Amino acid sequence: MLIGYNKYNDGYFEEHYVDARRKIDVLCGLIVSGRLSRRDAVEIFREIENDFANLDPGEAGLFNMIYENRVKRLCDQFCRK
Repeated sequence: MLIGYNKYNDGYFEEHYVDARRKIDVLCGLIVSGRLSRRDAVEIFREIENDFANLDPGEAGLFNMIYENRVKRLCDQFCRK
């Protein structure tokens, strides 16, 4: 299934995915700015991931696969220890 695909004709999934993606984008911006420690960044990521998983458990693995490495890579590059 494609991410963002509206599998529930009411747009619920797409809206939820876009909201999670926006949160991840903000998190990534904070990481790049150097304002977060690795611990804080991972904690925020886990909160976003859990929120997404609670609303659509079937897509949680895909969400994690896409965004976890992105957050980890940015933390490696920009986070305070």
